[in-house]
Amino acid sequence: MPRRPRSAVVSAEIPALYHICTRVTRGLHLFSEADCPWTRVESEVSRQAPADQVIGDGGAASGAARGVVQEVAQRVAEPTMKAYFLQRLFELQRAFPVLVYGYAAMDNHLHLLIRFEPERIGDLEDEDAVGRWVRLFPGACRHRLDPEAAIQQRIKALLLDPVEVAAIRGRLRNLSAFLKALKQPMAERYNRLTGQQGSLFQGRCSVTAPQNDQEALAMWAYIECNPFAAGLCEQPEAGAYTSLEARAGSGPAQEGERTAGEDASSGTRVRAGRRVLVPLPGSGPGPREAPRVSLSAARDADGRFRQPPLHERVTLSALRAVVRALAAKLREGKRVLKVSGERRLELALEAAREVFEVSNPKLVM
Repeated sequence: MPRRPRSAVVSAEIPALYHICTRVTRGLHLFSEADCPWTRVESEVSRQAPADQVIGDGGAASGAARGVVQEVAQRVAEPTMKAYFLQRLFELQRAFPVLVYGYAAMDNHLHLLIRFEPERIGDLEDEDAVGRWVRLFPGACRHRLDPEAAIQQRIKALLLDPVEVAAIRGRLRNLSAFLKALKQPMAERYNRLTGQQGSLFQGRCSVTAPQNDQEALAMWAYIECNPFAAGLCEQPEAGAYTSLEARAGSGPAQEGERTAGEDASSGTRVRAGRRVLVPLPGSGPGPREAPRVSLSAARDADGRFRQPPLHERVTLSALRAVVRALAAKLREGKRVLKVSGERRLELALEAAREVFEVSNPKLVM
């Protein structure tokens, strides 16, 4: 069956939600943190150059050993691929009109639920639009003695070319350009750090647009339950590198602090996730709101009724209710026995419908 063209799924003008999934080539677990090639080098070098060989008489390190230590320090300081995924999302948010609802970074694939709002680019001044692009892709400017001055000079030069300005605006409002700006640097980075060549990802991203709130919540819960469905954690909230993990840790703790039971690595993941996620009602400090998905519409500036975006109408408790309902269904089906992705999405839609029932006390409409 031929693949549907992306233009049949993605709107170039209307804000919409999209579930995006991209897989690592041949299904390899290249994003596994337990087997990360550039962090594993630390233990390998430790075996090759024990401490008594690195530090000679008088505490001075030999030239060769000092080079080994510097190599270890430089490579271990590099973020893992999952951590870089969140870092890159944060960078892209400052340029593209995207709101991140949910994500899950697995060892061999990535999930995203985003709201893409291309009309926001039309409201930008030319200088702002060009500046966003140049700062996202500074090129040789970052190697100059004064990178900021070089960036400003590059922006001024591009503003003199109306055709290039229009092209930049077109790229900023294009979902495919966003996905390329996410995946290509990840692939280039992995190949650079491992000395490999070739494709990191398996073909194009899968892009699906939910047709209503129930489908959107089902996709959202499906994404959040990925580590749980794979048997990697006992509760969906404990799934590493998921947006639910970040939202579950979004209590009153201040930046740089850790909540009880949160180790240093999970605290870093939570803080990195918080800064890319769009906030939900009931996700901040204070009393938890009841599970709710508001269906009300409001008049816009032109007097027309408009339904606010989903992140303004769904509470964190409502999302958790759908996730818990899906988790219960996965437990009934013995999740470790390889429930297919299609079946999990069907179960997620069932869970969303259950939570949406007016007669169900879990949800206040």
